[in-house]
Amino acid sequence: MITSFGNRLGPVERMLVLRSLPALAQLPDEDLAVVASQVSERVFKRGEILLRQGEPVEITHVVVEGRVEIVEHGTVVASSERRIGIGVLAMLGNVHARRSVRAQTDTLVLELHQHRLRDVLEDHYSILGSFIEFVARETIDTYLKLKMDLRIPLTNRPMPVSLPSVQRDLDMVERILVIRQVPAFKRGSLDAVAQYARLLEQIYIPKGEVLWRQGEDCFHYLHMVHGTARCTRDGEQGTLHYSAPGMPGFFGALARTTRWNTAIAETDLVALRADREILPDVLEDNFEMARNFLSAAARRLIQFLELRDR
Repeated sequence: MITSFGNRLGPVERMLVLRSLPALAQLPDEDLAVVASQVSERVFKRGEILLRQGEPVEITHVVVEGRVEIVEHGTVVASSERRIGIGVLAMLGNVHARRSVRAQTDTLVLELHQHRLRDVLEDHYSILGSFIEFVARETIDTYLKLKMDLRIPLTNRPMPVSLPSVQRDLDMVERILVIRQVPAFKRGSLDAVAQYARLLEQIYIPKGEVLWRQGEDCFHYLHMVHGTARCTRDGEQGTLHYSAPGMPGFFGALARTTRWNTAIAETDLVALRADREILPDVLEDNFEMARNFLSAAARRLIQFLELRDR
């Protein structure tokens, strides 16, 4: 128990604080110790700003003792104390802060700088992979709470006009063009995307066929090339309509959960089928692609959280 800001936290105490955060709770002790070794202590005086709305987020703060308030356009909208992580998603997603965070009392935090996190993720793929899995689970959970219909992709991303009709298989260049339409793969090295593309299987699915049913093992996902698919949950609101280059089943595969919906081909469709074990193997060998991938996944979760908060 911390009784004074003058007391420094030992390694075990830092780990206990960090483990209280959902994003870090699933890390094994050895990985959590690595993260704990990279954080530093800091005290914010009452009224000082930890995070400023509209600015880049380069430091994540974890409140150890004290109280903070969340401010949006000058208005306090919430307050919190102890074990709250501040700026984690925004830092992972490389986006600007949606709200300001201000110390309501003198507040002790642990802070982790972006460049230190980058070094940790580059040297320890197990930690990066755990973050990806966490973001995927949170994305699914957040969407389920929305109970709304969505079309994926959320913004229009037309497929390259050079793609062939459904009568023949895509060649390697065409596969890469399809995959590159997905933001998570857009900035990865060409070699990494090609390595991934070679491992995918092109499939043809007739209109009305069930792709998978809710509750089944989520062992693969799809890159849509032509056609549309619909994903629904038994007896619940909220339908996802996928068109190219959407990826039905993707977040379920990343989260390593069972199928959380039932998917049906709305039209005849063509897709590239990916086993869920393929992507982690590729990402482990290509750090920049993995880092961009984590950022894109975090931004999708932020989009869903914004929809929830409207």
